[in-house]
Amino acid sequence: MLITRHLWYNKHTRSLSCHSLWADEPIMITASPTSRQHIVYALACSSHLARPPFLPWGLDVLAAPPHPSYAPLWSLLRRRAVWKRRMRGVSSADIFMPAPSVERLVSESPLGDGTTRRTTTLRGPRGYLFSETRGIAGTSAFETTRRFLTCPADVERYLGWPYADIAIDGSAFARLDQEVGDRGIVTCRIPDALGVIGENFEPEPFALCSIEQPQLIESLLNVFATRIYRTIEAMLEAGARPLFIIGGPEFATPPLLPPRCFDEYVVRIDRPLIDLIHRYGCKVVVHCHGRLNAVLDRFIDMGVDGLHPLEAPPMGDVTPADAKRRVGDRLCILGNLQIGDMMTRPPHEIKQQVRQLRQQIGNGLIVTTSATPYEVPMSQRLLENYQAALDALDE
Repeated sequence: MLITRHLWYNKHTRSLSCHSLWADEPIMITASPTSRQHIVYALACSSHLARPPFLPWGLDVLAAPPHPSYAPLWSLLRRRAVWKRRMRGVSSADIFMPAPSVERLVSESPLGDGTTRRTTTLRGPRGYLFSETRGIAGTSAFETTRRFLTCPADVERYLGWPYADIAIDGSAFARLDQEVGDRGIVTCRIPDALGVIGENFEPEPFALCSIEQPQLIESLLNVFATRIYRTIEAMLEAGARPLFIIGGPEFATPPLLPPRCFDEYVVRIDRPLIDLIHRYGCKVVVHCHGRLNAVLDRFIDMGVDGLHPLEAPPMGDVTPADAKRRVGDRLCILGNLQIGDMMTRPPHEIKQQVRQLRQQIGNGLIVTTSATPYEVPMSQRLLENYQAALDALDE
């Protein structure tokens, strides 16, 4: 079958379709598909693949590694995994931060464990808001110890502040797409409206506010959804392609909020955004940790193409086999090698996990980790387990 490299496989009609912004030289689908074709067909839950692809979650192996100790892993993934180039997307901070007329003050102070505390203060009409983060010793990660919004009064103050759209530059796509070629795919990470709320509103006050003053949550959702939609539309117009990864729905999963809130805060708000991305010929993966058993079908209702990481018990509450039985070929599953297991378990256990994933899910599987590795320096065990996962896929 002769097709072009800018195709997507439609899992509903079992047909091939093209979008005009990928390179248009013809290629031939063979028994040894390219890495890019692996992702295309896996997202479509196609039966064309002899084995699922391995996509390094959160790792751009054509960029510099986060620490020199990661160099051997970079070498391994460049040789054997799908390359994933990350286009500068949109962060929760991009959507949340008010216009420059609201003063922003940032201070940093060293802590005794070698990490740093970072405080950001926003001063605008009717007062100020502040947040704090601190590094986690021995890792590249950090934790938020205080979020900007802690009560309804903070929300009302924030909603009175101005906002300026962020500048969009889509010129990087062509360069990144050329760099990755048929070895992989370009991704763009974005939040949804709930993700912006979850990153900036303390969890318990947010949950209480959703019950006692739902109109405030509704106002925040509408404000952030409008900003995100407008920003993503500008990115698409500027050439951003082809795989968008949305984060944020996990803030409305049990036990924090009941399924009805997922319908109101995620399905209703995200469906127009996903439709927009699809209209430009792109695909959507949702990143959502936690207990998804009660809301799994909602991802199909939204039109999501892939779900990451779909955690099995004890981290989640639905097994890969049960999830596959319910979603069939309507949703690709990306996962699920727990990053904690990758850093600590023996390689033979990782191999067995990969074998079980292949057996239980079959078509529509992209093997990857539940999160980005964050230990510094990288351990030999982590390297061995990436090797084990790749070896299991080649069996």
